[in-house]
Amino acid sequence: PEPMVEVLKRTTSPADTDKFLALYDNVLGLWKGSVTSVFPAFHIRNLYSNVYLNFLDSVWHPQSYRDSLRLLTPQNRLTKPIMKDLDPIAAEIGKSAGIGTWEQLRNKLGNEGVLTGWFGEVAEPLGGALPDPWNLRGKFNPFRVGSQLGRKTDEYTRLAHVVEKVRHGGMSLDDAISSAKRVLYDYGDLSQFERGVARRGI
Repeated sequence: PEPMVEVLKRTTSPADTDKFLALYDNVLGLWKGSVTSVFPAFHIRNLYSNVYLNFLDSVWHPQSYRDSLRLLTPQNRLTKPIMKDLDPIAAEIGKSAGIGTWEQLRNKLGNEGVLTGWFGEVAEPLGGALPDPWNLRGKFNPFRVGSQLGRKTDEYTRLAHVVEKVRHGGMSLDDAISSAKRVLYDYGDLSQFERGVARRGI
């Protein structure tokens, strides 16, 4: 019948399908964030599971985790006297790639995906999906705070992995980065099926 054909056209057109999937992704992202990133226990489990995965790959030196923390700590007038100069550490780790400063190393690790954070996309679909008349997202968004904490946790353990593999494993910087992505799952390296289909069912 003509009315049924018209309804099917409207509900199966690419534009309408994209709108529905966008709404579904936003709602799913909100739900995922509500059961993961807003709970401190989630981040604690994430941290010790990453440390354990590192340990299984012979990454365990406390100094590697200490230097990772030093490199990730924001530099300001309060922390700089404690953290001291980070360039010698960066030069040691980045020597094989011709890197001599922390800024150069940070740019390299950012371009390679080590410091961009593979966890953050879980809660990001919330932004703009729902009305926010009081601008709560701009003032304090627990989903964003949780996302940032999860991102920093992953960056901390991945950078420790890189430091360890260069310093004690004899790897080049590029090989150490590849090792970190292999051992600590790279959420940015997903297939089209995983991005477009599988993640909507999980």
